[in-house]
Amino acid sequence: MRINTLLVNKLKLTHREINDMLDEGAVCINEVKAQKGQWITAADTISCRGKILQEGQALFYLAYHKPVGVESTMNKRITNNLIEATGINQYFFPVGRLDKASEGLMLLTNDGNLYQYITAEHNKVLKKYLVEVNQIIDEKFLTDMSQGIEILGRYTKACSVHQVSTHSFEISLLEGRNRQIRRMCYKLGYEVKTLCRIAIGKLQLNQLPSGCYSEVTKDMII
Repeated sequence: MRINTLLVNKLKLTHREINDMLDEGAVCINEVKAQKGQWITAADTISCRGKILQEGQALFYLAYHKPVGVESTMNKRITNNLIEATGINQYFFPVGRLDKASEGLMLLTNDGNLYQYITAEHNKVLKKYLVEVNQIIDEKFLTDMSQGIEILGRYTKACSVHQVSTHSFEISLLEGRNRQIRRMCYKLGYEVKTLCRIAIGKLQLNQLPSGCYSEVTKDMII
């Protein structure tokens, strides 16, 4: 997140008051004067007029196999949320959200910079999915999916699609619109039976069991 956001949340001041404090040099990130709009992560120590607002933490990166039924949210008021499902008490960013009916690879991390990098479309971090549909796949389906489908008033970007079996295919996307693959298939007269994300960037799901997570390093992801 940006330093301004953290200060508003911690100090309960207005954005103008926060900007005035930053101009005065009252806020430091790792003992260096903070700049307006500067990105921070959980690893940064933030202080205001000598008072610690956030102690720097070690960054962590976890590959998580989200099962069907788990919601991709940190909201504890929603049942089967990620905190409840994983048991992780530290704050983290869920990278690569999946709808409740889908499963597969998610990245859980407290590294906000990595979260921003992966979710920024211009960085071209591919996400790969294995999809099973309810009827036999033909060449027209593969061509139309790869060239783009109009959903919710605009076309999806061209992408890589190849057939795996009579009823399944792999698709690699740069964008991540809400229920995108399901909507694309529906427009072509197909229904998705199962959907599993198998890769985010270099990180592969491999044989990670459903519902489990394992520690990974940043260079395994990008």
